[in-house]
Amino acid sequence: MKYGEMKTKDAIPKTDASGVTISLSGLIDGFSNYAKTALRILRHPFKFPETLDIDGESAFHNALSLVFYSITLLFFLLVPVFVKYSAEVSKVTFAIRFLVQGALYALLLHVGLRFIGKSKRDLRGTIVAYSNLAAVTTPLFVILMYPFYLLVGPVALFGAATPNDYVRMTERTLGGVGAIAAGAQLVPRITVG
Repeated sequence: MKYGEMKTKDAIPKTDASGVTISLSGLIDGFSNYAKTALRILRHPFKFPETLDIDGESAFHNALSLVFYSITLLFFLLVPVFVKYSAEVSKVTFAIRFLVQGALYALLLHVGLRFIGKSKRDLRGTIVAYSNLAAVTTPLFVILMYPFYLLVGPVALFGAATPNDYVRMTERTLGGVGAIAAGAQLVPRITVG
């Protein structure tokens, strides 16, 4: 056996029902590609779109791959929030929720840019460019908002399911609507003495 070879069952590629090969090494390679692309975008955020081969055959596939790795990273980042509030979120529901939100935002972005005349690209080109940008900025946004997510819970991320969730969210962040209506201060006074 050569150096670096593994003799575990994780090293054996598995094939799912669609015929796609799933392997641990493929997952690791994908995250390293995601990290390299993220660094390229963060180093030169305004020059990176110029380097994209939007019309290339693999551009759409690479952009969607980045989005899937971003969603996977988001899921792992938010596990402590789910655990703190005993929220059960399936991986599939989480992925579908972020994919639908991202697709709708990309569509609105495309229509908006077309409307104001700033884009001559087709929808595919807009999705490729937006997916690269969103795959990097969304995890950064979640990291910056992490204290808020820990304070409020998954309601802040997925929206409130019931009116009681809105009340609970305002009570945790602002001291409650009733307290505000009664004239409570949003910032507590500090007295010395």
